[in-house]
Amino acid sequence: MSESSRRQPLPTGDATALGFDTARLARIGPALQQYIDDGKVPNLVTLLARRGQIVHLEARGVLDLDSGLPIDTASLFRMWSNTKPIAGVATLILYEDGLLTPMIRSAAGCQSGAICACCCRTRPG
Repeated sequence: MSESSRRQPLPTGDATALGFDTARLARIGPALQQYIDDGKVPNLVTLLARRGQIVHLEARGVLDLDSGLPIDTASLFRMWSNTKPIAGVATLILYEDGLLTPMIRSAAGCQSGAICACCCRTRPG
């Protein structure tokens, strides 16, 4: 992939045409603002896209608490400790695709035969 093609932003899409409820999208910002107001995080940038088109992009908060410099969608910052969010999203994708069901006994993972999450559609064995 060339350097110039990596820098091209995703196009903005029509949220309704892409299957999103605009009223629910409008609730994202205020809900996340509460985390900033409570002092849990200094800033949040959210982006939702479907089929390569952005339906929601918003930045809230400040880059630096001392200066009060506001964050924007072009701000760069380090991301640390993202294993759990990435694993969570991957789990949701598998669940939505019907590849992960919580009521399958896992012969390999649970020696006791307890019910565990398993990445298969049918009971093993």
